[in-house]
Amino acid sequence: MATVSFRGLTSRSARFGAAAGIVALVFGLQFLLVRLVGPLPPYLLFYPAVMLAALFAGVWPGILATGLSAVAVDIWLLPPVGRLSIVNRADAVSMVCFGGMGLLMSVVAERYRRGQRKLAESAEARLQLFVEYAPAALAMFDREMRYVCASERWMSGVGLDVANPRGKSHYEVYPGLPEAWKEEHRRGLTGETIEREAERFDSPDGRVRWLHREIRPWIDTNGEVGGIIVFSEDVTERRRTQEQLERLGRTYAVLCDINQTIVREKDRGAMLSAACRIAVERGNFGMAWIGVIDLATGRISVLTSSGDDDGYLERVGVGKDDPRMLDCPATESVRTGERVVCNDIATDPRFRLWRDEGLTSGFGSMASFPLRLKDEVCGVFVLYAEEAGFFDTQELALLDEMAMDISYAMDLSQREDERLKVEEELRWRTTFFEALLESSPDAISVTDVDRRVIFQNQQFARVWNLPQEVARGESSLRREFVRLRAKDPERHIQRVEEIYAHPEMVTQDECELLNGTLLSRFTSPVTDPSGKYLGRIWVFQDITQQRQLERQLRQSQKMEAVGQLTGGIAHDFNNLLGIILGNLELLEVMLAGDEAAKQRLQTVRMASERGADVTRRLLSFSRSGELKPSPTKLDRSIANVVGLARTMGPDIEFAMQVDASIPPVLVDSSGLESALLNLIVNSRDAMPGGGVITIATRSTHLEGTHPLVRARELKEDTYACIQISDTGFGMSSETLEKVFEPFFTTKQPGHGTGLGLAMVYGFVKQSGGAVRIYSEENHGTTVTVYLPLMDGGTLRESPAVHSATAAQQCGNVLLVDDEPGLVELAEIYLEALGYTVFAAQTPAEALKIAAQEEKLDLLITDIIMPGGMNGVELAREIREQFPDIRVIYSSGYPANAMAGRGLPTLDGSFLRKPYQRSEFDRAVRMAMAVV
Repeated sequence: MATVSFRGLTSRSARFGAAAGIVALVFGLQFLLVRLVGPLPPYLLFYPAVMLAALFAGVWPGILATGLSAVAVDIWLLPPVGRLSIVNRADAVSMVCFGGMGLLMSVVAERYRRGQRKLAESAEARLQLFVEYAPAALAMFDREMRYVCASERWMSGVGLDVANPRGKSHYEVYPGLPEAWKEEHRRGLTGETIEREAERFDSPDGRVRWLHREIRPWIDTNGEVGGIIVFSEDVTERRRTQEQLERLGRTYAVLCDINQTIVREKDRGAMLSAACRIAVERGNFGMAWIGVIDLATGRISVLTSSGDDDGYLERVGVGKDDPRMLDCPATESVRTGERVVCNDIATDPRFRLWRDEGLTSGFGSMASFPLRLKDEVCGVFVLYAEEAGFFDTQELALLDEMAMDISYAMDLSQREDERLKVEEELRWRTTFFEALLESSPDAISVTDVDRRVIFQNQQFARVWNLPQEVARGESSLRREFVRLRAKDPERHIQRVEEIYAHPEMVTQDECELLNGTLLSRFTSPVTDPSGKYLGRIWVFQDITQQRQLERQLRQSQKMEAVGQLTGGIAHDFNNLLGIILGNLELLEVMLAGDEAAKQRLQTVRMASERGADVTRRLLSFSRSGELKPSPTKLDRSIANVVGLARTMGPDIEFAMQVDASIPPVLVDSSGLESALLNLIVNSRDAMPGGGVITIATRSTHLEGTHPLVRARELKEDTYACIQISDTGFGMSSETLEKVFEPFFTTKQPGHGTGLGLAMVYGFVKQSGGAVRIYSEENHGTTVTVYLPLMDGGTLRESPAVHSATAAQQCGNVLLVDDEPGLVELAEIYLEALGYTVFAAQTPAEALKIAAQEEKLDLLITDIIMPGGMNGVELAREIREQFPDIRVIYSSGYPANAMAGRGLPTLDGSFLRKPYQRSEFDRAVRMAMAVV
């Protein structure tokens, strides 16, 4: 192999020169040894020199080496030295032998060299055959990177047209070899093995290929690195296939991840954001965004995006009112409902308006996929790739499927949102319905078509007094308990069966329980929109207290009616008593000398005054009595009354529970003491054999649920409460309903007027309070009085009366009263005072008189008169004509009771009926007083 290499790489002259050099070198070495050692055989070192020259240079260089060696020996080693001659026969024989031996050695060496060369050529042929049939392009280089052998695929792959590169330098053959590859060659010559996977290679013919390369050192026979073997395989197609598979794999992974996100993520916005993020992170897309269509403008707005690091969407105007967006691929995809692919942004005309922005952002291709919601295009899914030609048929098919999955997810999400909304609304309605039913004060039960209870609130169990285990138990057990709670079980069951027998029936009736509770029972069928019977709802309302309040209201209304009637009667009595008393005074003057007649008149007068007292009591019941409220301490008033009542007898004991800390109440103190005394007298009369009267006071706050507040007798506030209890024989419920009626009494004839409790009722009502009586036969009676507490306000005083220094004793007086007898008496009184009197019995007559007169000084008018006009209105009319006229109002009702009858505050003097002549004269003088 070395000879082949030597001859193959050396010229002919160099080979002969090498042979001569070998001979010269050997001669010098032998000459030196002779000098050092002494005589040696002349041809000792020349035989190896001839052999070496023949082996490495060939037969002719070997023959040349033989001749040169013979000449050198003859001249410099055989005597005579320095001359080319042979002097003895022995030297001649040795020279001949040496020449023959050299010739033989040259021939033998040539034969050996030729055998070795054939062997090397055979090995080289086999090596070349191996190289050609190797699975990869292969080349073998020596240490100087000269070609030892190379396959045809290597040469065509390198792009060289060289028939036999053996012995040529690889760097000369391919001068454009990358410096990095040269460095790898140097590393391989040091014994390092280098392997490179797919690596870009720009071949001289301009093609871009991907190569798989390996560099391995080869070892020569000396065990040293003789060169390198370079393996090169074109993996361009395989790489493209692999890239395609990787791209499809990534797309599959994106599709899989998005589907998992669709299943896992319930929020639509989060799901779409995750889809864009997965496309960029797992699919190796440069950017992804999802847009939705604004139905009002038809413009696409970005819902979510991922990978837009340089503001591409902002720069191209997506979501803005940009005219370019009307012709963009995304809009085209929405318009046509088909995908739009721009596989080369640099050349695709559909992307010409955004080419600069796309290339600046590093995008080479893009694709837009329509998204559908309920079979209508609602948006787009847009993907961008960095390289051109990124989207192929297979990948587009997967991306179409991805867009359909996203569309399905959006549709499913919307349906889920609608379902959740319906469920939430149903849950809210159900919760609200249950809360409403649970918070209802009524007992509610809902049954199905088989009479099974499907809902029942807690109030139902409370109203029917059902144990919890029964309320939660079987419907049959619950029905049995309900039946047993009814006062008339058989009638209850009969009514229920009748209702269930007529599913369309809507009824309301009443049923009573064993404990006395009165229930209002309402039931109605439950149907669906089609009218199908689904069950029945039962509503039970405890109306026990309502019935009691209704009875109390009827009683209160009755008392009000009685009070109004009593007040009207008392008013008329006042007029009659006024006439009687007035005429009695006149008769007394006329019969001044007749003592017998005068005695009769006194008897009649006393009877009339008693009638007037009864009238005042009746007016007190009708809350028309004259009261003078003032701040009053209950403990003091009660102490005064009890001090007086202790004289009732030794068998009556008083138990006092009076709270002195209660604030004052605003009442007429004398009226309060009179009322308390009446109650104590009634309690005494209810205990003929003696007993205990308990008087207790407290302050109490009445809530809105209190029966008195609910009945609107009192408003929600804090009141002073007085309770007077006795241990007497009590009263029945029938008696309790009548105790406040005038002239009703349970006492023996001649032992009571029946006006005591009526006066108490009227006083308390007129004072802004309320009174209640609780009594049971043989268990005593308790009367509870509620009075308003003093709130710090000031009392309204009656109009001030001007103090008189003198009185006018003449003038014109207009007298108006609907009672002729009172008009006649008043005329007599006024004429006696020196006044001119114009009398009228109706407001209309009075207005006619006023219209005819030029001057009127005083108007005396009744307040309540027939004809539609009262005294206050009459006075207002007359004052328009006579602004300086003085006015005296007259009525059987007290002045402070006028407001309760809807009349304004009196703006003049007031004269209470029935009046005596002295009271009348004093009122006129005060009204006409000169101030």
